[in-house]
Amino acid sequence: LTYQTKVISFSPKALFQGEKAEDLPLQRMDQIVVGSQMRPPNVVLLEGEVKRPGHFTLETGERLSSVLKRAGGFTSNAFPDGLVLVRESVRKRQQAELERFIASERQRLTAESASFAAGTAGMTGVGAGAAAAGSQALALRLKQLESVGSQIELGRVVVHVQSIEKLEGTEDDILMETRDRVAIPQPPKTVTIIGSVKNPSTVVYRVGLDLDDYVEQAGGMSEDANKKQLYVMRANGSTGGTYVRIKDMKPGDTIVIPQKIEA
Repeated sequence: LTYQTKVISFSPKALFQGEKAEDLPLQRMDQIVVGSQMRPPNVVLLEGEVKRPGHFTLETGERLSSVLKRAGGFTSNAFPDGLVLVRESVRKRQQAELERFIASERQRLTAESASFAAGTAGMTGVGAGAAAAGSQALALRLKQLESVGSQIELGRVVVHVQSIEKLEGTEDDILMETRDRVAIPQPPKTVTIIGSVKNPSTVVYRVGLDLDDYVEQAGGMSEDANKKQLYVMRANGSTGGTYVRIKDMKPGDTIVIPQKIEA
């Protein structure tokens, strides 16, 4: 079954003045958008496990819980704790900050490599080997820098949601902005292990297994794994603390094991 979208313009002013030609017949799934000469309508998108997904026009000062209610609330198959809120204004700001950070780090790494090469230029016997090693190290660190940038989910605002009732009146019940996108997933059933492990993979979540058990299912840590910098990203986008504190794993968690970089 294929749906086609068609935009039909009409004049609200003429409609209210009684012109029959503007009184268009409506069909299922039609959307009526009345703009303003001052500004376009503020619209947000709700996707996933809500009873009435789609675009919603924001009311002045409307909060997340209010929009979720207007969408009929969560379905019985929803996972509120994994709610994803992506905000365009945050995405633009983070993109600019990320580009500035990567440019600064690239310049710093290049300067360090040039200084190292200059310092080994006069060393007999080891100069060429040291220069080659320095060049390889620079290439590796620049590659890792780009990899870090590509893995960041720009625009996501972390909110903690268990239910609409518990959300109301809390700091997580944030004011909505135009072009916000809210997605409510189904309950996850897996744990993902990425980074410096022998076999990065996604495995089925099992009650009773801790962090070490899941790392072992990915083949264990590689020799270059930086265990002290290990962290867990939860389904709602927040991150856990240090390795010794992260033992309780939950469905939807992602274990991230950074690589150890030697000077």
